[in-house]
Amino acid sequence: ARPPAPASAAAAAAGVALFSGSEACADRLHVITEGQVLSSLASSVENSTKIATMLAAVVCIDMYGRRRILLFGLACTALSVLLFVLACFLQPWARTFFILGQGLQGAFPVELLFAQVVADLAAPLPGDEAQRLFEMKTIVMFLPVYLFGFVASFIHVLELRDYTVLWCGVLLTNCALLALAAQHFPETGRGEAPGPGKGLVSGIQKDYTPSSSFFLCRVVRLGEERWS
Repeated sequence: ARPPAPASAAAAAAGVALFSGSEACADRLHVITEGQVLSSLASSVENSTKIATMLAAVVCIDMYGRRRILLFGLACTALSVLLFVLACFLQPWARTFFILGQGLQGAFPVELLFAQVVADLAAPLPGDEAQRLFEMKTIVMFLPVYLFGFVASFIHVLELRDYTVLWCGVLLTNCALLALAAQHFPETGRGEAPGPGKGLVSGIQKDYTPSSSFFLCRVVRLGEERWS
């Protein structure tokens, strides 16, 4: 174990910078290095989960409906935050819970789901109104990125020592969002029991680059052949 630096120990004893992790950090370079290793591993798990979920979603979204995929993704997100909360209390399992929690965040194919729901809503509309709806979708998708990016940057500047209260608040927010979606989010599919990918291909081609749409549409058609 590394002994605390004299300046850090004095600052901690004097109660200086109560909410700053940097003042109580004995070997900041070691902490940053370990954090980067852990973050890289967790990001790899998240990206792997995202790829697997995307491949499954492009096949299942027309089979089981948009609503079920949405609720599944929100439940995985809430479960991931629950693991973050448990990591705050169970220190020996903290790393494992963090990696699993971030991995579960990749199980919500929000971009694909958003594209398909908007395609469902735009299908019966005239051309101009449908185009405006897709433009509005682009704006709405970027708003949370900027808004919550600002909040995350502010929290990062605080350098909190204990994130338990913060994660509990996020968990309550996720559970509330899941309950609202379960209560009020309708199924936007046409209810005509189409084969996998019947309505999905058009949404993919509208919202993804040519190379990405070719790959995803190929997966949809393979799923359609498999389940037909």
